Amino acid sequence: MSPKISAVILAGGRCQRFFPVEKCIALFKGKPLILHVVERLRSVASEIVVVARDEEQGAALKCEIPHEITLTFDRIQNFGPLAGILAGLQASSNPFSIVVGCDMPFLSEEALKFLAEQRSNYDAVVPLWEDGKIEPLHAIYRKKAMLKATKEAIRKGEHKISCAISSLKVNFVPVAKIRKFDPLLRTFTNINTPEDLLLL
Repeated sequence: MSPKISAVILAGGRCQRFFPVEKCIALFKGKPLILHVVERLRSVASEIVVVARDEEQGAALKCEIPHEITLTFDRIQNFGPLAGILAGLQASSNPFSIVVGCDMPFLSEEALKFLAEQRSNYDAVVPLWEDGKIEPLHAIYRKKAMLKATKEAIRKGEHKISCAISSLKVNFVPVAKIRKFDPLLRTFTNINTPEDLLLL
């Protein structure tokens, strides 16, 4: 894949339903949830960046993730995923990055490679559902353009990723095309509760 692509994993969310355990390191099939995500991304990205919300969470993550992975932190508080995307892209070294959540253990390498191939002259490649909903945390972003858009959204007090990408040239890819690589679309599955870990 050329140019090389990075992967940014957002681990900083405060999931009260998992308290006192950090969701990103909760065990799923015998290993921390975030490691499932890391393993799925290894064949897709040339580098992986994990974004923690603060030093405390970062210390917990550092004990679980491989040493070659870059660990960084939200620099702006109370802006959720937007702050994480900002920090992750700032720490990445490639022109494009895959951005995903830490709670997506069934990411499809083939689906992500397909999305990456659709980036061409776009600033973002974002899956689009039939009902109009999008998957901004299973998407590809051009570093330079998304950094500018994210900073501007935060400056305006916006919290939604959709507000940032509204100013970008986006290739919205119908999820029907992704079914070719992942018929059940499990790639979009995320873990919301401890019970999910037992049911999946």
